[in-house]
Amino acid sequence: MPGIKKPDTPHSRYSNKVCRSCGGKINRIFNRSGLCSECYVKTFNTERFCLKCNTIKPANEFTPTSVYCKKCLSKYTNDKWKKLKKDAVEYKGGRCEICGYNKCIAALEFHHKNSSEKEFNIGSVRTLQISLIADELDKCILLCANCHREAHNVIS
Repeated sequence: MPGIKKPDTPHSRYSNKVCRSCGGKINRIFNRSGLCSECYVKTFNTERFCLKCNTIKPANEFTPTSVYCKKCLSKYTNDKWKKLKKDAVEYKGGRCEICGYNKCIAALEFHHKNSSEKEFNIGSVRTLQISLIADELDKCILLCANCHREAHNVIS
């Protein structure tokens, strides 16, 4: 409120917090790590905590912006891609539209009926939800790898 001066004392919730590493005073209001700013920088630059596998690992096992270690991030990304591919294949009927092949999802591919209407390559979109790529899937037919190669060979 205007006219009311805040006291010069530190935030009461943090006035008695001490660093769990060096015992120094923690003076940042939003510090949840339990470390003073100097120890936080030292720790963060040498090791980090992975939120996926709940372990402390060397900082070089993380990408600069991720809260997951590289191994967990890779697994998370691959699992997300596999789910998106599964959902997209199910959306298009689950089998090759020419020969009916449906044994291995990795062998099923999306072929644009008219390449001039193509806005993006379905295979390169790994972060979107199926609802966001449905319009592009509607421009495609689902083909097995063999039929897809034959379709492109006929076009050439």
